Amino acid sequence: MNRQLFSTFLRTQKPLLCFFIFLWALYLRAQRYAWRPLWNDELYQLQFMTGPFQPFWERRIYGDFTFFPGDYLVNYPFLRLSGLYKITQSFPQMAWSDKWMMALPHIIVTVIGFLLLYRVCKRHLKTLGAYAVTFFIVSYNSNLIFHAFEFRPYAVLPVLSLASFYFSEIAIVQFGQLRFAKKFLLGLFFIFVILFHLYGILIVSLCILYFLIIHRSALPKEELIRIIRFFALVYLVAMPAWLWYASARPIPLPEFNTFQYIPNPLVDTVGFLKSMIGNLIGFKKFYIFLLGFAAWFFIPRLERRKQIFFFLLLVVLPIELIFVSDLFKNYMFLQRQFIWVMPLFALLVGWMWDLLWTTFLQKAIVHAGRTAATEK
Repeated sequence: MNRQLFSTFLRTQKPLLCFFIFLWALYLRAQRYAWRPLWNDELYQLQFMTGPFQPFWERRIYGDFTFFPGDYLVNYPFLRLSGLYKITQSFPQMAWSDKWMMALPHIIVTVIGFLLLYRVCKRHLKTLGAYAVTFFIVSYNSNLIFHAFEFRPYAVLPVLSLASFYFSEIAIVQFGQLRFAKKFLLGLFFIFVILFHLYGILIVSLCILYFLIIHRSALPKEELIRIIRFFALVYLVAMPAWLWYASARPIPLPEFNTFQYIPNPLVDTVGFLKSMIGNLIGFKKFYIFLLGFAAWFFIPRLERRKQIFFFLLLVVLPIELIFVSDLFKNYMFLQRQFIWVMPLFALLVGWMWDLLWTTFLQKAIVHAGRTAATEK
């Protein structure tokens, strides 16, 4: 009986730990949202989302200087049900309940995000400590806390990033076992993410590329061709609309100092790297988790190569592309622009600790076995 209880405890400890961390994370996000007023960008976006339903197939501004309608489609049904879509004056004087009704769709999305985070951890991590590291980093990241309930698309992008990572792996690894209906739904999901926001094309493409490359040798050639055809069809459907939205002329903006908030890497390289690391971790007390990068000196070569590839493709490359884009457009380089990279970075750090612990545990078991054999 005791063994059964212990076995049940081992099976339930990971979901229980993640659930309690999630509850605390939800509290942190609710507390942050409750104690701050709606800021200018939120009120600006609300102005574009009021009134009758806008035909989203037309290129319209929705509050973030792009023409992608994703966050509008997510929020408008809730605004309609609450009556907030009728508000046209005195946005700062909105009732407290109105503020939370505005946040409701993003609260729901945040909950879905933590469920996806657990599912991703379940597929990629083994140890309880790795789950804890990943969940703690996501829960305490100040950027993710601030933007979680915000009336802006940046509340949704981290969840779309996790979802794209999760479903890309399923679409590639399990493609041969999926029924047509599931493939169709996966295709619709990828199209939705691509058209949700300007960064949607990056979010989907990098996740797909990562799993195609790391699994290409394990896939039969015929199945790999079918997978490529599937994604080609997704892009064939999505790209004309993405180009339609992306090519629209934005509202004329004054030139900004690209390095107003994050230092110029060519002038202050250390300051730039500190800013990048600080934003990706988002909580100073968790800098100690960065010691997990030491895993690259101890873990097997294949796993090390996978982690370095993950880091370069899913963390470094998107930040570089956003940085170059801001530089080209004379716009500010801001941490919220790569907020969707932060959950994946948390997963990478958890993965490092996972491999460190399992590697040293295996060595300890082997050493103990040899010692016992010698004594006999």
